[in-house]
Amino acid sequence: MSDFNRPGRLSGGLGSFQPRESVSSGPETYAEVVERTMRERDMSKVTVRKPTPEVNPFDTHNTVRVAVYCRVSSDKISQTPSFYTQQKYYLKYVRSQKGKRLVVMYCDEGISATGIVKRTGLVSLLRDAEAGRFDMVIVKDLSRLSRNLMDCMRIIYKLRRLPHPVGILFEEEKLYTLDASNDFTLQILALIAQEESHKKSDAVTRAQRMRYEMGNFMVFDVMGFRRVGVNKIDINVEEAKTLRLIFMMYLAGCSPEMIANVLNMLGRKKHTHYYVDGRVKEGEVNWTPDSVLNVLKNEKCCGDVDAQKTVTPSFLDHKAIANINSAPRYYAVDQHPVIIEPMDYYLTQKMLAANRGGWKYGLQNLGIYEDGIFAGGISSVPNWYGFGVEDYARACLRAYGIEEDVLKGIEQRILEQEEQKKKKLQETEPVEIPSTFEIDSDDYENFPDEEVEESKPVTAEPEKESFEGWLKKVREQQYSKNAREQTDDTNATGIEYSCAELFSLNEKACITLDYRGATFNKFSFTRMNEGVEAAFMQVELVYNPMEQMLIVRRAAETTPSTVNWAKECDGKYTMKRCCTKGISSVIYKTMGWNTDYKYKIVGRAFEYEGETVLVFFLDRTIKSVPAKQYTKEDVEASKKDKKKAKRMFMDGYLPDDIVLPDLDEFELGDGPLANQAKNMSSSVIYYDDRTDKEEGKLTLEDLGDEKYSAERIRHLLQRGLSPQEGWSYLKGMAVISKNRFKIFSEDLADSFGDTRNNGRDARLRRYMESRKAGASTATPYGWTVGLDLPSMDTVNEAIEQLKQEMAG
Repeated sequence: MSDFNRPGRLSGGLGSFQPRESVSSGPETYAEVVERTMRERDMSKVTVRKPTPEVNPFDTHNTVRVAVYCRVSSDKISQTPSFYTQQKYYLKYVRSQKGKRLVVMYCDEGISATGIVKRTGLVSLLRDAEAGRFDMVIVKDLSRLSRNLMDCMRIIYKLRRLPHPVGILFEEEKLYTLDASNDFTLQILALIAQEESHKKSDAVTRAQRMRYEMGNFMVFDVMGFRRVGVNKIDINVEEAKTLRLIFMMYLAGCSPEMIANVLNMLGRKKHTHYYVDGRVKEGEVNWTPDSVLNVLKNEKCCGDVDAQKTVTPSFLDHKAIANINSAPRYYAVDQHPVIIEPMDYYLTQKMLAANRGGWKYGLQNLGIYEDGIFAGGISSVPNWYGFGVEDYARACLRAYGIEEDVLKGIEQRILEQEEQKKKKLQETEPVEIPSTFEIDSDDYENFPDEEVEESKPVTAEPEKESFEGWLKKVREQQYSKNAREQTDDTNATGIEYSCAELFSLNEKACITLDYRGATFNKFSFTRMNEGVEAAFMQVELVYNPMEQMLIVRRAAETTPSTVNWAKECDGKYTMKRCCTKGISSVIYKTMGWNTDYKYKIVGRAFEYEGETVLVFFLDRTIKSVPAKQYTKEDVEASKKDKKKAKRMFMDGYLPDDIVLPDLDEFELGDGPLANQAKNMSSSVIYYDDRTDKEEGKLTLEDLGDEKYSAERIRHLLQRGLSPQEGWSYLKGMAVISKNRFKIFSEDLADSFGDTRNNGRDARLRRYMESRKAGASTATPYGWTVGLDLPSMDTVNEAIEQLKQEMAG
């Protein structure tokens, strides 16, 4: 019987308990520990339940169900005998062992051992092991199982933890995984196998690049071609017709969606693969816009090869990524038979780049104004990427009277410079490394740590020629000429000229540009529609790179060259953000603006032949620096949430963590901004990483010309730094709020003396006086003018021809 008091069966109620006498709660003495440990127990009340003995794979008295896993490293014909040899060997091996019975064999061929997902044989083995189909697995050696240390040990531990543990016997290493004492040895061997795979991967990559450098490119199996022998290809006639139809339709203005529908209607197959071992995989009739785009982007159709477009950073996961400055790329021309003429292919690539972003209105033209009030301006295509900085610069030079022959000469010199640059890179001579170095003195201290080279005369590289560079030269000549000719007899001594930006902007025409769009204020709409019966909802943007000026004029109808700048609801008009990604990106690059900022420009309105026109000078801006703080998690989430991504873009998300004070009213001098800087520096000393000045010792003199730079001010605010003089010097120059701060143009800082020659009013007046009377009509211009493109009639004839051939 037990010494403990029992309360009785539950059928009798709760029962009663008799607690033991209280004992001392202090720590046990040495004698008490010994007595408690050595006290005899009644072992008649203890039953020992022994575990079921594990199956010993080496015990011939037990029947062990065996699985075999074998793998070859490639799917080439030369490896086929090795694969079947392994199968026969293990069939014979297992049958010769007493107590072992082969129940299943798993195999993978042509799959890398550094991964698991694509190895169907290994995946089946793990699934059947969980189902208890076998007791042990035999593998030739550890590298056959996996060359990835983590995967190898994960497989071993997974099989060991099963309710019915499964061990792996590595034949060559003579190691069994259910013996835990082998774990250290297994890890070392797995690491060696992984490193061996790493070395092989590097060797293959080096050998591949050596072949590329020698101009030896691998044959390929792509649309329009077929293998006709070892390292030989020829044109597949039927696929070549499909290929030419795709390019023909795209150059004629058809969208990828339309091309895919036509190909499916005609029943044209995709590429048929011809493998080296003789197998043939027929192509299917399931064209999509993406598959059409893949064909259009493939340079091999025009006889070129773009080698190493992707790289594989990790040999473990074999995940290929785009080669962006990670490794050399090798582009070779005229390497194999041509299906598409190179000129047509290059034009297609230019159109694909121009149409990115969902453009569906086909090729457009720039328009240059050579006469009238807009002379020198360029009618833009605001929402199309087809024209870049060089295109606008060339068009502007032409609009200012430079002959086309001169422009073609500049273009030819630009191409020659690019060719010379390519040849210079290719003709780099290898450096000869001497095998022996002689030292004439034993006194090593006399030798400098670094080799001193003889000074050589530095030859200045020729200035890179570009249309933008020519435009800058002409602009500088024009400005210097205007400065000499400009005279003003008015005595302006003692007069201070005020800047419009320092006052309210509610009654001034304003435009706010971001990298992909533009927004006008309500006054611009009201001013442009004064005295008009029906409001103009569309406007045309005329860009003048020479004057760094943007002109806004009315547009009577909606075209790809106009933007809708307002919307109507119940007779009321509100302004909307216009998508102007084409012209905005050009302006940002030309002006050297920061793409993280928004830029507000105050404009002027003038009347011309009964039409109101707005003029904005782009070199005098108000920078709006966003200060909305987003985390990296928000950025990742925005990739799936389009609304959040749009909101972050409109807020002007910056990758850096920006910390700005929450200010309803910005006080200068000893205001909240200065207090925040003091609080942040109370326990930590902050330094300005540009001047190495400690917080509290930074002065406006240290900042120099950067004291009005929005980027510099943001840099200081992020670190809680402020100059000794405080921020009072920004009075009238800055507006700081919770989510953003605005910095006016630097040239507005000193608004004293005679500023009329440099002011916008003077520039606008000079511009108006230099214009000649005449019709303001735009002449089509740009690389899209005069192209030799297939017509829709040609496309229809090609489609009918293919129909007849397939029917016959």
